[in-house]
Amino acid sequence: MRGLQTRSTSPYPGESADDAVNHGSVLALLMPIFKSLKFWVLILMSAVLTLIREVFNAWLPTYLENVLGLDPANAAYASAVGT
Repeated sequence: MRGLQTRSTSPYPGESADDAVNHGSVLALLMPIFKSLKFWVLILMSAVLTLIREVFNAWLPTYLENVLGLDPANAAYASAVGT
């Protein structure tokens, strides 16, 4: 058909989308994210909350055994289910 053209998704005039991939590396694309303070705050918050959760998950069965006198199987079940 006359007049039917495919639209290029490249930001560079006269290039196809396949050619545009060669203009930048992954690191160049990610550098604005790595320079963002919001990104690092999010990473820090995620790491701290994960640490808190994992410490609690490891400590709770021991607490249930020592303080409440549950056997290890019931302490593990109670810490997992929350009953």
